[in-house]
Amino acid sequence: HQGTQASKGSGSITWQYVAMDTGKQLGGEPVSAAAVILSGNGSTLDYAPEYCAAHQWKPVAPWTETAEQGAIASRVIVKGSVSDLGTYAFSDMRNLSTVILEEGVLSIGDYAFSNNPNLTAIYLPDSVASISNSAFDAINRDAVIRCSQDSYAYAYAKEQGLKVQPAVCTHGQTSWKETRKATCTATGQKIQTCPDCGAILKTETIPALGHSWS
Repeated sequence: HQGTQASKGSGSITWQYVAMDTGKQLGGEPVSAAAVILSGNGSTLDYAPEYCAAHQWKPVAPWTETAEQGAIASRVIVKGSVSDLGTYAFSDMRNLSTVILEEGVLSIGDYAFSNNPNLTAIYLPDSVASISNSAFDAINRDAVIRCSQDSYAYAYAKEQGLKVQPAVCTHGQTSWKETRKATCTATGQKIQTCPDCGAILKTETIPALGHSWS
């Protein structure tokens, strides 16, 4: 499932639900995790949770709004072309455990990741220069922000009393996952991911299959 929404100013934001290989196995079978991937250009809108009457004039984030995929997603990946995350952009995702913001994201708004009790791993890039004091309200008390020691995010975590660790991933093991099957006339898509940090390293197009006449 995927969709597109206008961003603040010009541009648009695209979201996509994918199943990602975690690199783990259960009973000899690979374990997958549902993820929401945000891409596009510009800033997301400011959103509000469904239960918040005080903010009813704002929309609910479409990648979480009554969508089963949004409800069960355990990972959020924001591509670097998305510059700013608005209010409540990823709040109240009960299964969310890992957040990965790629280099290029600049700011995180009020309550953007609030009320996520299972959120334990947060990867923030050096490009982030502004984070609301409420951005990570009511998350798991054992949550760890992983970022460069000389970054704004590191200083923010220390100031907020959040656990923080330097983040360096060598992407030693990677795997490919087909996210869209090719058909006779339409191309497909596959992504290369790192099971250690969840980063999407490459996205490749699968050629259309063409017609087979018999």
